[in-house]
Amino acid sequence: MCPVNGKLQLHDGRTAYHFQPAKFWQNDPNGPLYHNGLYHFFYQYNPHGPLWDTGKLSWGHSVSGDLVNWAFLGTAIDPTDPFDVNGCWSGSATVLPGGRPAFLYTGRDAGGVQVQNVAFAKNPLDPLLREWEKPSCNPIIAFPADVVNNNFRDPTTAWLGRDGLWRMVVAAEVAGAGSALVYRSADFLRWERNAAPMHSSAAVPVLECPDFFPVAEHGTDGLDTSANGAGTGVKHVLKLSEFDTHQDFYMVGRNRRVQWLWVNEYDSKADDVAKGWAGVQAFPRKVWLDGDGKQLLQWPVDEIETLRTKRVGLQGTEVKAGGLHEIVGVASSQADVEVVFEIPNLEDEAESFDPDWLDPHKLCKDKGAASAHGGVGPFGLIVMASGDLQEQTAVFFRVFKHHGKYKVFMCTDLTRSSTKADVYKDAYGGFVDVDIQKDKSISLRTLIDHSVIESFGGGGRACITTRVYPEHAATSSSHLYVFNNGSGTVNVSKLEAWEMATATVNSADALDAITRS
Repeated sequence: MCPVNGKLQLHDGRTAYHFQPAKFWQNDPNGPLYHNGLYHFFYQYNPHGPLWDTGKLSWGHSVSGDLVNWAFLGTAIDPTDPFDVNGCWSGSATVLPGGRPAFLYTGRDAGGVQVQNVAFAKNPLDPLLREWEKPSCNPIIAFPADVVNNNFRDPTTAWLGRDGLWRMVVAAEVAGAGSALVYRSADFLRWERNAAPMHSSAAVPVLECPDFFPVAEHGTDGLDTSANGAGTGVKHVLKLSEFDTHQDFYMVGRNRRVQWLWVNEYDSKADDVAKGWAGVQAFPRKVWLDGDGKQLLQWPVDEIETLRTKRVGLQGTEVKAGGLHEIVGVASSQADVEVVFEIPNLEDEAESFDPDWLDPHKLCKDKGAASAHGGVGPFGLIVMASGDLQEQTAVFFRVFKHHGKYKVFMCTDLTRSSTKADVYKDAYGGFVDVDIQKDKSISLRTLIDHSVIESFGGGGRACITTRVYPEHAATSSSHLYVFNNGSGTVNVSKLEAWEMATATVNSADALDAITRS
């Protein structure tokens, strides 16, 4: 690392305020919990190198007092027993009555078969929860006879039903259908499977990383996992990840809740080996149900604002067709940007929507490139841009007419994010469920942290997280712009950009500061 223009440049894609290991591989977040005054974060971790390798993973363990600064405590559980000797894979944490935390996790046994196991905190009074024990009754759930292709993994946090039984969900491939299997137990050790799955779809044969949790119908406060919806204004969310596309889906039915998300590397294995680490976590997000009761909203937890330092702003700025307006005064490779765009001529300029564009990924690649000229949009932000704009990542909106209404599309375009040939440079998109005809405006918040870009459209109704590896970042500063390639003017009614301080993440001296606080 070396200073450029007085700013510390992170050459290998290392971030400044996102969670990542000091070295080696990490992926799925597992079992985050708040215990005895500390936030505990567990995650898939290879303590032997920067690659996933053979999948013989442990659970890494870090603690924080504020969700921003983290201390690494080593590994919580390791693949040491016949039921997990080939890997302690993903799972969850549940706090049992009396305050004893427990892990539910997938182990790869001596034959490489996926089974479900449990581990308990050895001393619940230890605020650091350094020691965990695995009972000899593991595995608590053997591999089911009707599950195929060894796809049986990722148990959720358990919840306590009104009948006094614990329940959890495990993702599985049953007869070629991706399924969310429900198991129940009276003692957390002996589990029986429900006759019917919570969800099953032959269209998506491999599901993983399920989650099932309650949300309040009104307000933004989170709920205890065992809260039920018996006329108390509570609904439940089932979240599932599709293995092949790396996309998440959810269904809503009848605590501030915080979630983490693993952000994979988009460069090569050789790059991971060279830099000695791989994998970043998205900044923790709060999750709540929108007022219409239909959609989850996601937003960075408020603690991120403690990292805000220098601020610059715009207000009432017009960006004409083809316009490009640079935002100066903050280090744009380490920033938090919030902007509201107004669209004064929506009815006259919006293009008609083609039903063939319903696939967001296809629309983003074929129609949604930031450099394309459209009606209403593309307009938005260009981030991590080189001085000559040869490298740039665009986060933007387009608006289309559709059956007398309007569809708002959001995209992050990586196709020009780097001049390196061996990195993944795709485009990601999604539709934003907002009434833009009524509001005539839409908001965008983007967190920029060197190689990580997290964007939240429409107040958190659409979220896109990506990795970028611009070559210019090693030797020069990055630039930030507002742009508009639509046919008419877009107004920036408000823009605020903050330079972000560097958090303490898994450094050797972090633990004393965290435990003192």
